[in-house]
Amino acid sequence: MLRRLAIVVLVVAPLALGQKAGTHERTLEMGDQERAYLVHVPKGYDGKKSVPLVLMLHGRGSSGRQAASRYYGWKPLSEKHGFVVAFPDALGRPRSWKPAWGGRKTADGRFLARLIDTVGEEFKIDTDRVFMTGHSSGGIMSFSFAATHSGKVAAIAPVAGTIGTDTRGRTFTVPKPKGPVPAVIFHGMSDNVVPYDKERGKNAAYNMLVSAPKSAQFFAKANGCEDKPKRKDINDGKVHVDTWTGGKAPVVFYSIEGHGHSWPTKRKGGLNATEIAWGFFARQAGKKPREKQPVR
Repeated sequence: MLRRLAIVVLVVAPLALGQKAGTHERTLEMGDQERAYLVHVPKGYDGKKSVPLVLMLHGRGSSGRQAASRYYGWKPLSEKHGFVVAFPDALGRPRSWKPAWGGRKTADGRFLARLIDTVGEEFKIDTDRVFMTGHSSGGIMSFSFAATHSGKVAAIAPVAGTIGTDTRGRTFTVPKPKGPVPAVIFHGMSDNVVPYDKERGKNAAYNMLVSAPKSAQFFAKANGCEDKPKRKDINDGKVHVDTWTGGKAPVVFYSIEGHGHSWPTKRKGGLNATEIAWGFFARQAGKKPREKQPVR
C-alpha cells in the first residue's frame, strides 16, 4: 500500500510544482527539435476555474524571455486579470518566426498549435479564450497563425506586423482564414523596419512588405465586414482608430503618427497596446463561431 502511495506522489508532484504561481521554463519536442517557451501562472490560479491563455510572440532577434519583460507588460496584466500567458521562442540565428506566406503551413505554425494544446493539458484553460499577440516578426506570425489555424485562437493583436510581401505589384500573402478572427492591430506610421505603407517606407529595412492598412483590410474582408471602416481620432489627432464591423468578427486598426517600430506604450506612442489588446480580447471571448482544427 505504501509503495502504491509513493508512486502516486511521484506522478502528481511535478504537475503540482509546475502549477505554482510564477514564470516556469518549459520545452516541447517537435520531431527531432526541442522547442522552448516560458509560461507565467498568476498568483490567483487554483486549477479549479478555466482561465484564458495569451501567447506573446517575440520579434526577430529577440526571445520569449525578453517578450516576458516588464517592457511589454504581459506578466503584470496576467496577475491583474488572472490569465495564463506563454512566451515561446522562435528558431534560427537570429531567432525569427516563419509565416505561412503562400498558404503553406509551417513548422512554427504546428509548434504554436501544439503549444496551445500542451498548455491546455497542464493548466485549466478555456479553449474559447485563447489569444495571440506579437511584435514585429511575432506580429507577422500572429497574422499567419490566425490565417492557418483560425479555430485555435479567439482573437489576435499583431503589433508592427504584416500579412505578406508586395513586390512590383506581385503579392505573396497568408491564406484567407477558414473562420472569422477578431483582430486589433497596431502600427507606427513612422516605422522604418516594417513600414506602415510604401510611401512612408521608401527607406525602410523591409519595404517589400504588404502595408499595414492592406493587412487590416485583408482581415476585415475575410471577416465579412463592411468595406469602409469608421474612423475615430484620439490623442489630439495623433492616433487614428479605424474599426470595421458588420461581419462575423470586428477588426480595429490603430495607426500611430510619429511612432516607429517599438511596442506602443504610454511613453512611446501615447497608448498602452498591451492593455488595449487585453481589453479587446476580453470583449471578444466566446463571441465568434470557431471550427475545431486538428494539429498538423
